[in-house]
Amino acid sequence: MIKISKQEKYFFIFLGIFVLTLYLFSEYRDQNLEKDGVFILGTIISKSYMKNGQSYTVSYSFKGQNKELGFSGLGLKLIEKDLISIRISTKTPFLKNALDYVDRKVPSCYKLSDVPPEGWKEIPIDTCK
Repeated sequence: MIKISKQEKYFFIFLGIFVLTLYLFSEYRDQNLEKDGVFILGTIISKSYMKNGQSYTVSYSFKGQNKELGFSGLGLKLIEKDLISIRISTKTPFLKNALDYVDRKVPSCYKLSDVPPEGWKEIPIDTCK
């Protein structure tokens, strides 16, 4: 029978609580994005290569404030100055974890000026045709 010391028990309890907290925070963030998230357009301002993919920096504006955030993406094939659609939380739009995902490259007919200051609740249909 394996003996576990008191310190090891506390370590595993702490580790379990820590993992549970991270999971619950992630679920809370995802629920906020589903309920209060909006779509906006951002511009890729830099791209760098990492060991397991690419790292991007996107510049975007929400309610008149400009912000830059970094994210990583494998196989996105984005280049600098590409316009992309992203989803952010309206409650915490400038925190790194507010950035949900990069949906796709935006059609060339869209411009940053097309985005209302409060963003879109749904991604607009491609009207470039």
